[in-house]
Amino acid sequence: MEIELKAGQFTDPPLAGKEEGRMVIVRPLEGRMGFAFALCDAQGRSAMDAERLRTIIEEHIERLADSFGEDAHAQHRFEQFLASLNETIALTVKNSEWSLPIGSFLAVVGIAEGETMYLSGNGDVTAMFLHRTPQQRYQVFNLSRSIRTEQALPTWEKAFAVVLDGELHEGDVLCVANRDLQPTIDTDELCSILSTLPPTGAAAKIRQYFPPKGGVSVFVVCATSVGSTFETAKPSSERSLTNLHDKRDETTRLLEDQSPRPGNAFTIIGNWLRSRKPKVAGAERPTMPALLRRAARISGLFLATKTRIASITRHGKSVLPKGIDKETRYAISEGVKVRADRAATKAFGSLRKLPPSSKYLLVAAGGVVFALILSISFLSRSHATAELDATYAAQIDQIRDLREQAAAAVIYQDESRARALYQQASALTEVLPADTEERGQSANELKVSIAQSLDELRRAVNIPDPPLVTDLAVLGVTDARTLISKDGLLYVLSADKHVFRIDPAAKKAEPIIAAIGEVGSAREAALDADRILFLDDRPGLSRFDFKDNGLHVSDLLPAAGTSWNDLTIYADKLYLLETNGTDGQIQRFARAGSGWSAPSPWIRSKAVTLEKARSFAIDATVFILTGSDVVRFSSGGQMGWKPSVVDPPLSSGTDIWTDVSSTWLYVLEPAQKRLLIYTKESGTFTSQIVSPTFENALDVIIDEATKTAYILSGTKLYAVRLSHL
Repeated sequence: MEIELKAGQFTDPPLAGKEEGRMVIVRPLEGRMGFAFALCDAQGRSAMDAERLRTIIEEHIERLADSFGEDAHAQHRFEQFLASLNETIALTVKNSEWSLPIGSFLAVVGIAEGETMYLSGNGDVTAMFLHRTPQQRYQVFNLSRSIRTEQALPTWEKAFAVVLDGELHEGDVLCVANRDLQPTIDTDELCSILSTLPPTGAAAKIRQYFPPKGGVSVFVVCATSVGSTFETAKPSSERSLTNLHDKRDETTRLLEDQSPRPGNAFTIIGNWLRSRKPKVAGAERPTMPALLRRAARISGLFLATKTRIASITRHGKSVLPKGIDKETRYAISEGVKVRADRAATKAFGSLRKLPPSSKYLLVAAGGVVFALILSISFLSRSHATAELDATYAAQIDQIRDLREQAAAAVIYQDESRARALYQQASALTEVLPADTEERGQSANELKVSIAQSLDELRRAVNIPDPPLVTDLAVLGVTDARTLISKDGLLYVLSADKHVFRIDPAAKKAEPIIAAIGEVGSAREAALDADRILFLDDRPGLSRFDFKDNGLHVSDLLPAAGTSWNDLTIYADKLYLLETNGTDGQIQRFARAGSGWSAPSPWIRSKAVTLEKARSFAIDATVFILTGSDVVRFSSGGQMGWKPSVVDPPLSSGTDIWTDVSSTWLYVLEPAQKRLLIYTKESGTFTSQIVSPTFENALDVIIDEATKTAYILSGTKLYAVRLSHL
């Protein structure tokens, strides 16, 4: 189907005596069916700078439209246009006394050509794209959010840094404005305006919602089929349900009009019987009451015959005494049989004596009864099927409506409402009938779509099968415990007091033959120059020396009633996370010769108890993982730092990782099969990596140089790509 593009715009004229850098410009592309367009608003401190920008953009748009040509490649021409526009703006800013800040420059430039569209922009503008689905409903996409997300820090050196591209289908609408439309115009109402009015009328209608002298600029472009009008469906959920009820009533009426009716069948059969009756001179044709009386007599004859045969059979059985000999029993049975045969012969003889019209009536009556039974059965099944289909369609529409409401809530950054709506839709998909292959496929597609939307909202990256580095089970390991990184190699300590070296690049693992001393099974470990310090289940602190490949115990033991849950080395000091059942503390040890000094408590003030502290990490400040929360300390005191909430909430984290050179904080939570990633300074939740292989995760090592997270899960070591780096 050929697509025709229609565009419309509205912009307030400048106030009297005032220079404004606000404009909307639309130019048809030379030799092509499409437009080059721009909307900008540069009303900053300097009217002169704003006017310069307006002039530059207008000149470049006109040059792009006039030189496009029939054979031009749309994407390449638009990228060339952006490069030239950015270069001109950068030179103008550099070579003049420029006072307009980049934050005061709002603009969108783009081309819509054939079935493609390319956009770029700067600043907090409104850019809404409505895509019409095959079900005549609209999905709303906030393109301005993509522009702001990908261009976090705009500069005059490259004012237009983001390029968005997409396809145009029949019914799609793009609306660009220099004002935020959503707080003023309801979403359903805005979609109705854009989808039912021509672009010029839609732009003028949107302007009416704002006060006079508001400085509003709006541009609308719509993709339609050639010759089509703007009578498209509204995205309102109320209109969709009304349409469902109307269609269901119409279907019921059509089924009733076309359904077989017993009265019609009797009429047809009666006419056929009258046409088959032989015409006798002087004889009157039997009336319908007479035929019915004959049918009654025939039915009575059949019933009497059946009753008589049953009576004869019962009589024969009742007169047979017990203990009678075989010959007598045979004679009695033969007598009963003869009497039954006589009764049947008499009945069929009576039937043969009936006139032809009565026989026809008898056959017709049987046919009518049979047809009536079939009709009633068919109508009952059709009615039940129609009711089930209507219920199923209503369920599907309800799920899709919830999904689209959730998508709209995401656009306007109401994530809590979007999450609740997606969860409602997901619950409804679980009760969808899947009694046919088509319904099962539809239900599965809805489940996948909603799950993907929820994952996007939760910032979840699903990795069902991460790359496997090695499986230590082939080396006889049944219980791996902890993971350490040194010089590009990884080391695993197992419960049976063995050490294994792993080359992740070559995906090879080998055991290190170690001299085993009186150490216990390792629980947590930290690297200390040429040795690995680890907590064991004696309990106490032990070490593995790389020089002699030996396992040795130390004289450091936890005090009675306390336990050590984690350890780390920082600034040549040893830090141990200690809990005593009611609270927690970090004990610090300084070096003393080949050993360690007496411990000193590091935490001096805090507002939380650390009885459930599981792990900690140090980067000049200290992050302590309590399982369901992360608290931060600096110089021994708790900071007012709080990580943002994730979905689902953190409940049972087991390990935490960061270091001085990293800007990120990583939390491992095997119970929910994920690795959480936060921005360290602000505590903002960034993403979560989810995989079923993390269910038995024991330890995590982050290698930001190679953008890889190594996860030890059971006896297997996985390498996960960190997409946020």
